[in-house]
Amino acid sequence: MAPTVSFSQPEDVKEILKKVNEIEKTKVPDAIADVISPLFGKSSILQINNPTWHEHRSLMDKSIVNTKGFLPLLEKKASQCMHLWKTTEGPIHIGSYLQQMTLDAMGICVFGKDFNTLQGETSGPLSAYNFMIHNLFQPYFMFFPWLLQIPLPHFKKLRSEIKIFDDYCWSLIDEKKRFLQTSLENDHPDMVLSMLKNGLSDSVIRDNIGVFFFAGHETTASTLSWEIVMLAKHPEVFKKLKDEMIKVTSNFSQPIDFEMLK
Repeated sequence: MAPTVSFSQPEDVKEILKKVNEIEKTKVPDAIADVISPLFGKSSILQINNPTWHEHRSLMDKSIVNTKGFLPLLEKKASQCMHLWKTTEGPIHIGSYLQQMTLDAMGICVFGKDFNTLQGETSGPLSAYNFMIHNLFQPYFMFFPWLLQIPLPHFKKLRSEIKIFDDYCWSLIDEKKRFLQTSLENDHPDMVLSMLKNGLSDSVIRDNIGVFFFAGHETTASTLSWEIVMLAKHPEVFKKLKDEMIKVTSNFSQPIDFEMLK
């Protein structure tokens, strides 16, 4: 591991983000790269550096430029989540619901698929992903990566779940490629489809699917949880936000559109 510098002042973070293309990322240590490769591969945006990083980042930016098209889908999932909050008796664990909501939203926007975890669906690739997250990122794998190959029940199951997830990622890419060959119009273009259109290779898309799975909902759910905590701690800010929402939505009588969020 190398020394790390953290920036906490907004003006410093802003300056760094403005020059993100000029700053070379620290290479992911080989031991860590080997551990995370079953999920993120070796060519995802997480591991590559300039100039390849800049090229891939530009192509991926083109894939998410049409954020307006995602808003109705996100609003539908948010409404579904809040309905569950209202109809569930007793105390609720908001964080769990937010993770399910963001996972469903990520599935729709990135993969064009509703995983429907808010309704309790956790089978197939979702189960494999969750098993990988809880069992793959263990410190002992960094020192003894060969443990994954030991023919013990736990490691055998982990290898099986890795294969299930990997097969799903490739089947998703194949499905999107077949869709492109039909030349059909897509009312809600997803990011995998857009990345294929923008020329990213299949292997790069496969590796970035793992990144989207992890970063696309885990970080968003954590951010939303933190925002709710901070609003609860600062009722004056909550009131200001609520008053603004009442104003722009005519006391919540109008659906939120993209222009209202500007």
